[in-house]
Amino acid sequence: MADDRSIHIFSSYERVCYRKDDGNLIMQIYYYRFNTDDIVRNILFLGHYVKVISPACIAEKVKEQLKQVCENYKSC
Repeated sequence: MADDRSIHIFSSYERVCYRKDDGNLIMQIYYYRFNTDDIVRNILFLGHYVKVISPACIAEKVKEQLKQVCENYKSC
């Protein structure tokens, strides 16, 4: 189900998908820099079902957003 959702969410981008021997889906997404915020938002939407392997700048932006979410909930 997470695979289908991932493919659907990134359907407007040029992408290559393949399945590793361990069953994990690898998706390479080709995007323009002005789409970076949308890419990060979509990755965050998928939650713990996905992991950014590269590029490091996207992985770092995802981490920054998650840290901010955690910070927002510290006062609760």
